[in-house]
Amino acid sequence: MRMSRLRGKRSDLKYLALYRAIEGQQTWNEAALKESFTFANFSEAKQHLTALLMRSLTIYDVHPESLMNNRLTEIRILLERSMYHFAMKKIKAARTIALKEERYEALRALADMELVALPFVAPVSSLQTQRATVVAQRKGIFQELETLRKLKDLHDRDLNAVLDKSSQSGHFGPELVAEIEQNPTLRMSDRELPVRAQSIKHRIWNVIRMQQLDFAGRAEVLNKTIELFEAQPFLIAEETVRYIFSLGGYGMCLNVIGKYEESLAATLKLRNIKAPHDNVARSIFLNFATNISTYTLLRGDVTALREHMSYLLSALRAHASSTPAGTLAYIRYLFAIVFWMAGDLRRALKFARQVVEAPAGRTNLQAACKTFMLIFSWEQGDMEAITSYLRAWRRQWRKKAPKFEIERMFAERMGKLINAVGKEEVRTGMEAAAEELQAYLSKGVQVRSDNFIFVQHWLDSKLSGRGLVETVRLQAANK
Repeated sequence: MRMSRLRGKRSDLKYLALYRAIEGQQTWNEAALKESFTFANFSEAKQHLTALLMRSLTIYDVHPESLMNNRLTEIRILLERSMYHFAMKKIKAARTIALKEERYEALRALADMELVALPFVAPVSSLQTQRATVVAQRKGIFQELETLRKLKDLHDRDLNAVLDKSSQSGHFGPELVAEIEQNPTLRMSDRELPVRAQSIKHRIWNVIRMQQLDFAGRAEVLNKTIELFEAQPFLIAEETVRYIFSLGGYGMCLNVIGKYEESLAATLKLRNIKAPHDNVARSIFLNFATNISTYTLLRGDVTALREHMSYLLSALRAHASSTPAGTLAYIRYLFAIVFWMAGDLRRALKFARQVVEAPAGRTNLQAACKTFMLIFSWEQGDMEAITSYLRAWRRQWRKKAPKFEIERMFAERMGKLINAVGKEEVRTGMEAAAEELQAYLSKGVQVRSDNFIFVQHWLDSKLSGRGLVETVRLQAANK
């Protein structure tokens, strides 16, 4: 709207009216729009409106990279019009910012522009000296760019190949990153590297530690990333989502190694981040929901969950349609578990059913929620529900074996438990289930075997005679 007023073209008013009409629709209805507008070619009208919108967003974008590109454009325009003195002032101002933000591509362009302007603004006596200084600066810029290129190649080519392989196999493997770990550029100290190179280096080490299942080492690397971003605000402005996921990963690793209070502090920090765009708000929600749920599951402390329950439920509604199906299934799985721990059984069962019934949900999460539904039915004394579930799922197993064997294994144990007679026989069956589950998970072959840790909590609570939350707290205290 601002752009159309500035341009002052009467034709733009028609496109502004089209934009308002689209904005006013509850759902897209092209037929209704065609009736209201007299465009000769409605498809071209849509394309032109899209072009106007993108141009407007580009002009008013305040991303640091966009601002620097705009400065370079201004300088190029001034040079093309032979306004060399004015251009030199702009070059010096832009260089100050580019040096602070380590924009080496921009610095290289600024050096080239300065070499164009120098003959027209520099005294003849100092022209060669100034030119030699710019050329030397450009040489240093190329060296920094080469270091960044090596790290980017290592990250984008070699490391992504490792991630693809581990994703396809479902296995983490330190042997996959053994060669990358020895890369000489990766072994350079932070003091030897510019800030942007440090950021890429930490990202690479994060994946290496993940493949090694070294959660303490990964927490250390992610903490360095967070400190680097917070010391250089331009990094957060450029890559807000990366900063959010670094905080989320850091909190998750702290949960795994038993540093629960530090994890909660990192998780709560997410809520203080400003969310100017939907993708930022969604990233905050996903990381916050994952970590607050994992904290509750492992620590047995439902206080933080209850304090933020309103935000969690409203954010889930707001972002459900724009969240990948697999990620959404994981969030619902976590909610099923922790809402039960918080005593909200109605919502717990609702989320578990959503995961089980979602055709796009991850197989392992569906399996985890199936085990949750079996446990829920046992706690409610609904043995008919367990029988009904098992009958339906056995038909599925005959057609196609489940990707995660743990679902079938636990379900068979529950089938035997409902036929058990007396407390001793039930206890014996639960002990056997706990031993079998522990033996299976101790193999470490499943990337997401931690999804079934809740089953262990439940079996331990039943065998110890303690409440679920009390059992989790005692385990957390002894970790």
